[in-house]
Amino acid sequence: MATATKPAPVLCKCGTKIKPYVIGDHEFTATSCPACLELQAEQEAKEKQQGKLLKLGLQRRYLDSDFDNLHDPKPPDQVIEACRLFAETIRAQDGPTGKGIYLWGPNGTGKTHLAVAITRHYGHALFVNTLALFDALKTGYSTGEPCDIYEACRYADLLVLDDLGSERPTDWVQERLYALLSTRWDEMLSTVVTSNCDPKQLSSIVGQRSASRVLGSCLTIHVDGPDHRLFASAAI
Repeated sequence: MATATKPAPVLCKCGTKIKPYVIGDHEFTATSCPACLELQAEQEAKEKQQGKLLKLGLQRRYLDSDFDNLHDPKPPDQVIEACRLFAETIRAQDGPTGKGIYLWGPNGTGKTHLAVAITRHYGHALFVNTLALFDALKTGYSTGEPCDIYEACRYADLLVLDDLGSERPTDWVQERLYALLSTRWDEMLSTVVTSNCDPKQLSSIVGQRSASRVLGSCLTIHVDGPDHRLFASAAI
């Protein structure tokens, strides 16, 4: 009498034997082991979160930026903790606070990374590069189309204005920037600003009224140090 041949075990792509499971009279076998299924779910969740962040304007380079993975040489510990405390404070408030933060200093000191870490700690935000914002606004102005990103910036719960002062300070730019900041001031909405500009020189670049709105609502933090981009390049 022939002996029944046992079916070959089903293996996951990682090599782990997959045990079948039974529901009623039916036996099922998963396509992956539990550990690989968990990793796949985590990766899908991460990709979904990154997709949401990209839609909010965050550049791909900063998708994983957080307080715990700043580039060397890092900003001083007191700067990192001040930014972390700011994020926790505005997150803990029930409703708009009108509080902001102004991170300024030379290129490559981690200002944008800190701004993204604040938004990640807070939970959500709209992130825009100031130069790109005004390019989009000018395009809309020339075509007669409304600039959706500009309108979104006016009323976002938390707005990151990255690299303020990089745009050429024409009268038109100063007027549009003031209209944006004035709305946020009136609505007591929080704004995170990064800039190369010394606060004492900000009014000469963006205008007195805009500088007053920024500095009047923001905790000012000087982020100083060497350019980590050049540091990383020299280490290769």
